[in-house]
Amino acid sequence: MTKLSILAAVAAVTALGAGTAQAQSGFGPWENFTTVDGVGVDYAVRRDSDGFRVAWRCRNANSRAVSCSVGAGQNKTYGCYSGSTQVGETGALGERATVRPGDSYSFPGEAACRGTGATSVRPFARISIEN
Repeated sequence: MTKLSILAAVAAVTALGAGTAQAQSGFGPWENFTTVDGVGVDYAVRRDSDGFRVAWRCRNANSRAVSCSVGAGQNKTYGCYSGSTQVGETGALGERATVRPGDSYSFPGEAACRGTGATSVRPFARISIEN
């Protein structure tokens, strides 16, 4: 690999990094979950063959780095619905990341509502922001 192709690869990875405005590949648009202490927390959903994948992101509008916890020491929960009827609930471990001032961090997507027959998912998580 030449220096130019290595730089192009690094630039491509950087362009797709945590600060991207678009959700991960195949996911729907980011939906606002809440804003806490100047940090917007969003989620995006992608349909899988037997359920969904849900990705979370933290957007730091502060002038200082913050620790953004999606779950705040507890599991995230995913309400699984078929129409307006709840058909189950699944969960996933909470996540935490340091987010630089004016930047955002996207957590990898995780499975939700597998095997429940759900047609939609409603994500929920406690949020904690620390300096």
